Amino acid sequence: MFLDIPGNEKYVGLPGFKKDVANSEQGSANGQHMVGSLYANGRGVENNNAEAVIWFRKAAEQGLDIAMLELGRFYCSGPRETIDMPKCI
Repeated sequence: MFLDIPGNEKYVGLPGFKKDVANSEQGSANGQHMVGSLYANGRGVENNNAEAVIWFRKAAEQGLDIAMLELGRFYCSGPRETIDMPKCI
């Protein structure tokens, strides 16, 4: 669960936190994208690109276009640790 990850308690005060986390944990593609965005941008949680990719992938697998775009960006030109050219193509 999102709150079980050390450091994520900092996000609790941000608007929409409980809704985003609850939605993502219940399988909402929009909620999963939001959690991925938080990790990608280090907003309220420590920046963690590997974790962002996990959440973007979950949302992309459900067909959320923006998550597919974000995932592609990470695979093709993102931070070094997320580049995966076979997945990019």
